[in-house]
Amino acid sequence: MNKLPFLLTMLMLACSAQAQSHASGDRFAQMDSNSDGSITKEEFLADRERTFSKRDRNGDGYLDGEDHGKRAARRGGERMNEMRDRLDENGDGKISKDEFVNPEAPLFKRVDKDSNGTLDTEEISAAKQQMQSRAQRRNR
Repeated sequence: MNKLPFLLTMLMLACSAQAQSHASGDRFAQMDSNSDGSITKEEFLADRERTFSKRDRNGDGYLDGEDHGKRAARRGGERMNEMRDRLDENGDGKISKDEFVNPEAPLFKRVDKDSNGTLDTEEISAAKQQMQSRAQRRNR
């Protein structure tokens, strides 16, 4: 039995996980606008606004299927549906900027385990690990 295909698959998965880990690390660094090693709720919300603007490719003020090309829609359709199910408060099938940049920030609150309004290095590290685990499960 040739083990080369198995080893190549394992290597590709490891590289993919490492790349996603690096990307998520950069993501948190981008949120930390004053580079103090922690993320305030204000920094988090500002990042959500920037992210919304990037994702709203057609500039209509909503995130929906029209913001993805056909190829991207096939790859990211499931993730978009999950996000819509979580964030589409009024049930119109799309995500408005107000829904995406929710000042209540339930995602921030979930990561801010000590509820002090700031994500410290431990909370950020735990969030990174959780993101990596989700990405690995999706890639399987």
